[in-house]
Amino acid sequence: MFTMPIPFKQPSSLVKLSRNKFGTSRNYVVKVSSPSWLRNFAVICLICIAGSLKAQGTFTFDSASAMFNKGRSYYSQQNYDSADYCYTQFLQKYPGDTAAIFNRALARRDNKKWDAALEDYNKLVLLRPTDGNLYNDMGVAKFNQKDYKGAEEQFTKALGYITKNPEIWYNRAVCFRNLYNNDRYLEDLGVVISLKPDYAEAYYDRGIVYYNRRMTAEALADFDKLVALKPRFPQGYYNRGMLKRISGDFHAALIDFDYALRLNEKYPEALYRRGTSYHDVGDRQCGCIDWQKANALGIEGAKNLFETFCKDVDLNPPGANYKYTVPRQTPTQNQRSRKRK
Repeated sequence: MFTMPIPFKQPSSLVKLSRNKFGTSRNYVVKVSSPSWLRNFAVICLICIAGSLKAQGTFTFDSASAMFNKGRSYYSQQNYDSADYCYTQFLQKYPGDTAAIFNRALARRDNKKWDAALEDYNKLVLLRPTDGNLYNDMGVAKFNQKDYKGAEEQFTKALGYITKNPEIWYNRAVCFRNLYNNDRYLEDLGVVISLKPDYAEAYYDRGIVYYNRRMTAEALADFDKLVALKPRFPQGYYNRGMLKRISGDFHAALIDFDYALRLNEKYPEALYRRGTSYHDVGDRQCGCIDWQKANALGIEGAKNLFETFCKDVDLNPPGANYKYTVPRQTPTQNQRSRKRK
């Protein structure tokens, strides 16, 4: 079965640096009494110290700000290593700055450096313990480390602060799927759909759970909704065709398999199943042609069927045009025409 990639909530842009957060560049103030020569001596010493620090490359606010902005620029160019370096340099001057830590965590996450990203997220949750988005990002990092239990715990923490975010509910649902907890998986998918009725991935995943539980009517309803939301998604038609074939509606299954192939003509499983559906409705010629193509694309079962049922079938009769055997209309158009009658 086709599996959707896990989505995760990303900020629309990196956090910007605010000069007011740090104030102006640091000023050294010396309070001394007379005599004046001592005051002059102190000023001369400070000037020398400042010059020495500048020669060693120590950041002022302006130079640190420039390094921060370079990090943002590199991130936008998807140069994550350079962005990481810039934020690290900035954090040497301002080690507790949450904006820089957060942006570096994003750079490390998108660079798939999950351990380093988690280090930054662990620092951030100490500074912002009620930020649910941080726990969500930590869950994504742990999921990509295949720590599904740890990811589920982080998503649960996120939902403690953000209760109506369908993406976070979906993220936790996928964790339950990988932990083989199908009851909790199904429960969370239901919450996703209640929060966002047009969440196509949730219908797809729930339809598969219903399919595996032999709940054919419920699965068909979810795949009907899926193809209405994503009419250019071939796997939706393929899975619905499988369900219709199980239900004994071979002609309807044939239409769905054909439509999946019009969206992706090299879909080997759809070729194999369409060939079987042709055979079910008595069209051996078209069935054998599809099995032959599916076998060429690596479907082992197609070879066995072809050798069993196609020995006496002419695969190249004069004027054959098997592509148009199936009605050239989408299932939704067919349903509308029946309603008008």
